[in-house]
Amino acid sequence: MLALLRSLQARELRLMTGAIITFSIIDLAGAAAIFTLLYMVFGVVNGTITHNTIGSYWLGLAVLLFIQAGATTLGDLISHEAGYSLVGRLRESIALRLQQFSLAFYTKEQLGEVSSVVHKDVDTMEMVVAHLWTRMFANILVSIILGSYLFYTHWQLALVMAAGVSLALAVLIAGTRRRQQAHAVNRADNIVMLGYFLEFVKGMPILKSYKKNDLLQRRLNAAVKQFELSSTRLANAVALVLGHYFGWLEISLALVVTGGAYFVLGNELTVVEFILFVVMSKEFLKPFFAAESYYLNYIVVTNSYQRIQRIMTSPVLPDTGSKGFPASSDITFENISFAYDRQNNREALSKINISLPAGSMTALVGPSGSGKTTLTNLLLRFYDPDDGHIRIGGVDIRDIPYDTLLSHITVVMQDTFLFSGAIYENLLMGNQEAIETQVIIAAQQAMIHEEIMALPADYNTVIGEGGAGLSGGQRQRLAIARAILKGAEIIILDEATSNIDPINEHCIQQAISNLARNRTVLVIAHHLRTIKNADQIIVLENGVVVEAGNHTTLLGNGQLYAALWNAQGRDIKNINLENSRRMDLSKQGSTA
Repeated sequence: MLALLRSLQARELRLMTGAIITFSIIDLAGAAAIFTLLYMVFGVVNGTITHNTIGSYWLGLAVLLFIQAGATTLGDLISHEAGYSLVGRLRESIALRLQQFSLAFYTKEQLGEVSSVVHKDVDTMEMVVAHLWTRMFANILVSIILGSYLFYTHWQLALVMAAGVSLALAVLIAGTRRRQQAHAVNRADNIVMLGYFLEFVKGMPILKSYKKNDLLQRRLNAAVKQFELSSTRLANAVALVLGHYFGWLEISLALVVTGGAYFVLGNELTVVEFILFVVMSKEFLKPFFAAESYYLNYIVVTNSYQRIQRIMTSPVLPDTGSKGFPASSDITFENISFAYDRQNNREALSKINISLPAGSMTALVGPSGSGKTTLTNLLLRFYDPDDGHIRIGGVDIRDIPYDTLLSHITVVMQDTFLFSGAIYENLLMGNQEAIETQVIIAAQQAMIHEEIMALPADYNTVIGEGGAGLSGGQRQRLAIARAILKGAEIIILDEATSNIDPINEHCIQQAISNLARNRTVLVIAHHLRTIKNADQIIVLENGVVVEAGNHTTLLGNGQLYAALWNAQGRDIKNINLENSRRMDLSKQGSTA
């Protein structure tokens, strides 16, 4: 937490200091108002205040209340301004950090946890500045001032009260570690439960079609039960600590009252001094009674800050490259080996040697799990290979600054990313500086322009998150148009046509041909007919290159590629026969 305090900018520190002063003024003005009111009452009772002099007390009370109201407004404004400034900087820093992580980071982190950190935990930091630190430091300052008054009035009685408060604080501090552990367990259980809820909701269409399979429901119920259990333990831990803490505070106040009565009887205190001492003691103890909220907030804030720091201090992909992007876009994979699970030595790729000439199209094919996607992930530096080198134009990609590398590579994924907003804005993600004419030309080359123009607001038509409102083929072609606008020298097509119907597939293939013109293309496709014209086809199996060549050569070899081709041919033939049978049945039904 001290690291967070040290990280505050000068302006944020000034705002927080101003808030501490204003909140201190609020409490001191409240104490002064009580002090003034009591003296007025004593004066009226003793006859020392008359109708002519009571007005000054009323005026003093009015001034103090006005000061309180103004300081409250000012304190809230500047404390929240400091808090929101901190939150904004934290979110910017986390967003930049998330961009620097390799894909391995996201495979280890639950989506629910990352989302919770970015939103809930960062928002908690606003509470630190706006409520925890400013109020706490202000209360400490006020307690010092009021405590000084009490010691000045009667140091023996003040010492008795200080002893009780010290014991209360010792109990609170001793219980902090146990409370932190309980809160950490509860927070972890909450994250697990949130992850299962997200999985449960996303999988609802599948769950409805498999009603007898209650696996996800049982997992979710178990997570909910575990969260309930840890929440109960957390509540018990809090109740135990705070019960003892408040008990000692009440004892300290009781000691002041009984001890003060003793000193009054001994003529060491006047009745007026005794009453003022008791009332000011109550004001002195107010911040300690408020320590409950500070204590609870401190635990929450500490755990949130630790989770934020875990993201901010997690290792990022090494980015020490200093070379510019090479003039040639040929790609070579030299003796590449890589394992996701290094401890068990299970290699996803082993001794891969592939060359992709500049301006050529190379296709990666093979059974599921053969290493096709892993190879493209290495090219994008989502991971670095354990052995070997990947070079572009003869330059190791680790010697090229990461942002520079990615700016010269375009990826068209099977699941395209489109955000909610206008189609035109989505296309500009490929090139923010593109003019309208360039956007339209890119859409035409992607075979999507006419369909955009048929929409209610053409390029200004607003689509939902993920491209809601568009077909899968339209989303793919928008992604291709965006890739054309980017103008990168290297294109990665990751199963771009594996889930598209035949009509859309024809349009997409034409769009891909336009995109691939004069560029180095690496494509993954399960539909082998879409890549039979590739310059070279690399066949992978169990992370090893088992065949390489063009379509004709590989068919002639009669090995894995030929087996995959023949298997897909039979599947297509069976699908066509089934479609023909349905059409015949439909015709017979209409004739009847």
